[in-house]
Amino acid sequence: MSGRLEQRVADDRPHAWTLESRKDGVARLEWRQDVEDRPATGWRLVRGDEETRLNVDPAVDALGRDAERDAEVWSADADLLAHLTTGAALEAAERRLAEGTGRESGRDLVGGFSRDYSICVSGLDVDALALAFPSLAAVPDGDDVELRGSLSFAELATVVSRIRTLGGGLASVMDASAS
Repeated sequence: MSGRLEQRVADDRPHAWTLESRKDGVARLEWRQDVEDRPATGWRLVRGDEETRLNVDPAVDALGRDAERDAEVWSADADLLAHLTTGAALEAAERRLAEGTGRESGRDLVGGFSRDYSICVSGLDVDALALAFPSLAAVPDGDDVELRGSLSFAELATVVSRIRTLGGGLASVMDASAS
């Protein structure tokens, strides 16, 4: 296995991702929600016997403190919040697993101006890509999915890296700014 982080949607839970890295072996990123234990709501990075709650978004903590909302409404809101924070949770898990390895997020390495890109991805479904990249449009294109959006060079590097870590392939990356 390479030194990169690999992510796959876990089949048994809608908000759980299996993560693999050379440094830590297998880990899981899991969303937890329980209407009876609302303060425990949030994203967890689980490595062996170690479990770390990730601080992803203040809205997660706010939902956990909400004791007034009806259980059914609260559960629906928690499920929606899990979807909305998936990309941030994957990024937080990547950062946590990269700590101490000398690897850093591509976003931190290079800045620059933004360009419009069209990224054709194979091997991943449109729903997984939409969750992993909420700021990009994910459009089915035959067996592939096209991601569209404005990215700096550093953000493009991060997107490409995450596509690979999700187990997807790059069919093409095109600068769509000139079109």
